[in-house]
Amino acid sequence: MRHICNPLNPNGREMDMVVVERDASGKPTVWCDPCLVDIVRALNAAGLRTTSSCCGHGYRPGFVSVSIGDDDVWVTIGTRDEWEQIQALFQTDANGRLPVQLPDGSLSYAHDARGGQEGNV
Repeated sequence: MRHICNPLNPNGREMDMVVVERDASGKPTVWCDPCLVDIVRALNAAGLRTTSSCCGHGYRPGFVSVSIGDDDVWVTIGTRDEWEQIQALFQTDANGRLPVQLPDGSLSYAHDARGGQEGNV
């Protein structure tokens, strides 16, 4: 079942939160924004304990953080367009290569930011 967030709820977004898990006494232990229910439930069922989350409410990409050992790891959740906007904030790709715009408008990461040459991706 897909849940939809209402960022304009006059009672506050917290009123839309969905309880995902409860302890033995019935006390909520995991809850989240409605549109993240499926992923939060799946992560917790897989043993990746979620520690916080926010869908972004239409203003920014969402995230879910999971506890891995002593660390919280934050996973950004969004559309492909949002991911591309985030990637555009960085000057290089994950391999340190600088983008070169090709005549068709696409990007190639053929030049290493440290001065080396690499093949097109």
